[in-house]
Amino acid sequence: KNKETTTVAFTAALGGGGAAYGPFNIATTLMYKTVITNIGNAYNPSTGIFTAPVSGLYYFTIFYHAGGQSVAHLTLYKNNEVVVITSDHTSSEFDTADNGGNAAFVQLQSRDQVYVR
Repeated sequence: KNKETTTVAFTAALGGGGAAYGPFNIATTLMYKTVITNIGNAYNPSTGIFTAPVSGLYYFTIFYHAGGQSVAHLTLYKNNEVVVITSDHTSSEFDTADNGGNAAFVQLQSRDQVYVR
C-alpha cells in the first residue's frame, strides 16, 4: 500500500513556424524539439525517443497537417513494432491540405521505447 509512484507526462512539437518537415526518402524518427512538458524526463528531444521509466499503461497521440505533392505518413512504434499509423495521400488543386492523427493506449514495461517515424 505504500508503493512509490512515478509521474510521467510529456508534450512535444516539431517546432512550428509553418515550415514543412520532410519529405524523407527513408523512415526517419521524428525529433520533437519543442518540449512543452517533460515530467519524469522520459522523452529525449535529441533522439525523439520516449523511454518508459516504469511499467504501466501510457497514452500517445500523433497529429499532422499536410498538403502538397508528398504523402503524409506517421507511424507510432513501440520497440520497433508498429502500434498505429495515420496517413494521407498527395493533395490536388481541389484538396490542398488535410489534418489527421491517431492515438493509442500502450502497455509498456520499464525501458520500452516509443517513437514516431
